[in-house]
Amino acid sequence: MTEVPAHGIPVIEEHEASPEVAEIFANLKQQLQTPSVPNWAKLLASSPSALKMYTGMLYAFYEHMSLSQSLVAMICFTIAERSNCTYCAALNELTCRTLGVDEATLTAGAVFKVLPPVRDLVDHRITVTDVRDVQIGDLLGRRADGAGTGGGVLPTRWVS
Repeated sequence: MTEVPAHGIPVIEEHEASPEVAEIFANLKQQLQTPSVPNWAKLLASSPSALKMYTGMLYAFYEHMSLSQSLVAMICFTIAERSNCTYCAALNELTCRTLGVDEATLTAGAVFKVLPPVRDLVDHRITVTDVRDVQIGDLLGRRADGAGTGGGVLPTRWVS
């Protein structure tokens, strides 16, 4: 067991995991389609109940999202890269590559926008401000109040 120097939280490696944590790790790798357990999960593993709660939330996210896993990974990669979060960018790049996103797509980058629902487009009840940046609720297909958005996330252009 390694310790994170700044706060002393133990990092539970896969070979050190209890049977309960090892099962959670195996399910997580399968769900994320990654060959290894992310560092955040190794930190949470010091509290199996916290790890179980967080991964449960993550699985619910994937189960109810309205986009493909590869598109979500590309969005997360783009956000992390533009936010200069090296760890998150590397993790999401690995996920993209595992899901078959090619090098040209990853290096090009993307701009994602949310379009209004089709019924609003047909009824001409939209303005330029209705086309907006992606928010987490859009990935789940829900608004903050729990209702469906009815809109769609669209990669509007690839940028270099």
